[in-house]
Amino acid sequence: MKIYLFINDIKDTDLSVTGKIIDYLLSYDVEVLVDDFFYEKLDKNIQNKVCFINKNELSSDIDYAIVIGGDGTILRASKVLCKLDVPIVGINLGKVGYMAELEVDEYEILSSLFCKEKTNDAVKTDSRMMLSCNVLRNGKIVFSGECLNEAVIAKGDISRMIDLALEVDGEVLAEYQCDGIIAATPTGSTAYSMSAGGAIIDPKIECISMLPLSPYLSINSSPIIFSKDTKLEFVYRCVRHNSAYLSLDGGESIKLSDGDRVIITESPYITKLLRFKKTDFYKLLNAKLANRISELAQRA
Repeated sequence: MKIYLFINDIKDTDLSVTGKIIDYLLSYDVEVLVDDFFYEKLDKNIQNKVCFINKNELSSDIDYAIVIGGDGTILRASKVLCKLDVPIVGINLGKVGYMAELEVDEYEILSSLFCKEKTNDAVKTDSRMMLSCNVLRNGKIVFSGECLNEAVIAKGDISRMIDLALEVDGEVLAEYQCDGIIAATPTGSTAYSMSAGGAIIDPKIECISMLPLSPYLSINSSPIIFSKDTKLEFVYRCVRHNSAYLSLDGGESIKLSDGDRVIITESPYITKLLRFKKTDFYKLLNAKLANRISELAQRA
């Protein structure tokens, strides 16, 4: 069995958590793959026991990926691993860790992956839809990417709104003067979209939510839920000497030009999250948010 570790060394600064997980995996005679970037950072006792690989050389023969970090790390990993159809299990080192299945002291639960008599009953795969985003400029694609949480078109100037026309399946639905828009998956509905007043959507429901940010004099100011088969097309008009950007999952981004068309559809890829616990979606959301609020209160 091959397991790839996707590591956030900002969260695990000394790689002590990574080291413990590697030792645990090796006790099950598992082949552990690690990005060669971490060769010098890992303890010398471990260096000879793992296989170092360039991220560009990853292949679909990997059985599982363990993401060590927070939700942001899982988002970055999803862009790479979704195209290889590799299931992910997250070990939370972040603040909320909503998508991460395990906390840092629960890594021994991973044993369910290696015991065949346990795997079928103890490990479930949670398939999450993603979005494909393309930017057309003068009829040519100048940017393309996938996202698990959300695609955001946002203004680049603090005091100036941007102008966007929304076309749904080729028909104009609305025109907005706003700070931006969020197009989110059900997974992303509990992230930026929720913070901005969007609907919370059970991930079992496959759809695309669209939320305008601070729209001006618009009757279409509420979030709209579209079928997953819907094609959303946003046309950017630079009429106030302003600027706008498209960003995916808070990472890769592109500055938009006047007349650019941002096309958002369901992605052909999915992210597979491994689940070891029987946890209700709403109970998990409440628990994670309550923990975060408690943490913030203690700092005050």
